[in-house]
Amino acid sequence: AAGLPAARLEAAVRVSGVEGATAAAAAGAALICIGGEAFVPKGPLGVSEIEDAARAAHKCGAKLYYATSRIVHDREMNAAREGLRRAADVGADGFLIANLGLVNFAAQLTPGAVVADWSLSVEDPFGWSLLSTMGAARFIVPPWLGLDRACVLAERLAPGIPELFAFGRVELGVSEYCVVDGVLGGRSGRRACSAPCMRGPFSLCDSVGHVYPTRCDRSCRMHVFDCDELDLIDSLPRLRRMGIDRVWLDLRGEPVSRVAHVSGEYVRAACRALGGPSS
Repeated sequence: AAGLPAARLEAAVRVSGVEGATAAAAAGAALICIGGEAFVPKGPLGVSEIEDAARAAHKCGAKLYYATSRIVHDREMNAAREGLRRAADVGADGFLIANLGLVNFAAQLTPGAVVADWSLSVEDPFGWSLLSTMGAARFIVPPWLGLDRACVLAERLAPGIPELFAFGRVELGVSEYCVVDGVLGGRSGRRACSAPCMRGPFSLCDSVGHVYPTRCDRSCRMHVFDCDELDLIDSLPRLRRMGIDRVWLDLRGEPVSRVAHVSGEYVRAACRALGGPSS
């Protein structure tokens, strides 16, 4: 079946909370994803919020997936597992896993409904075979492969296994060193950080003027995002021909109005790529 066109093409949307989940589901997204790092000033999602997001997704016929953080230390692993268990208990249909140590556990909770995030760096069929033995059912192709190499990889796998990051700012890196704290926090041997990240937003600027948005999470880690926003909406027909049946939109931190607009645009474009009406 490798290389055959996908029979469907759907949008999966990552959002920050219940309002975004409701907007994306109402716009026609087939999968809503919440969770992962809690970027300041917001706090971690509570169980009731996950349940509300699941209810909003299911009302519109969409699935709800819960995401993990990229970095989970050994001392944090039990809490991370408990978070997955609670999400499954309140209605999560599957998981987006960004940490290798949680793939197998997530697969036990929702067999056949675990997507490996692109941060796990599956770049070839051999890498995928290793991850699939741990319980992953699908994976997102790393954005740095580029569209041409992503399509070559998709041609070598069965339809529905590889998925693609299609919209949003790619996260270039995550660090436990926080530049915002280093420059503005005032931390020393006697003083705690003054949490300037709560007064953000902040960005890093390189020598040629490119601006890279920077976000801090509740674990005091710094995340640096690309200066440009990725948008592959015009490539959806090509992706579908290559056997890719799901594309991911990262709309975390975006206003609800933009979540609804971008989600709706991609849902309509996906419908056109399948030869159907756009409304």
